[in-house]
Amino acid sequence: MSAGTDMRTSRAKVRGLGSAKAGTEHFIAQRVSAVGLVLLTPFFIVPFVSALGKPWEVVISIYKSPMIAIIAAVGVPARAKRRRVWQLARWRD
Repeated sequence: MSAGTDMRTSRAKVRGLGSAKAGTEHFIAQRVSAVGLVLLTPFFIVPFVSALGKPWEVVISIYKSPMIAIIAAVGVPARAKRRRVWQLARWRD
């Protein structure tokens, strides 16, 4: 297809959808998830490190806090999904 016969609308050109039809959306989703995980990571690491080597009762008392438990419950699967997406992107290249 030559440059003069491009029949896409200007909106389609701006959206930047290539043959995969999801390039821009995937790029933005990766950036948003990266920023979210960067912001959540300290709230996950600090309690985790403070619980290392402690007795079971102390670990349970640390993770009894709803905020810490929610961050741990959301953070671990989010990191696993992001890692899987990263690995698939590396495999395709």
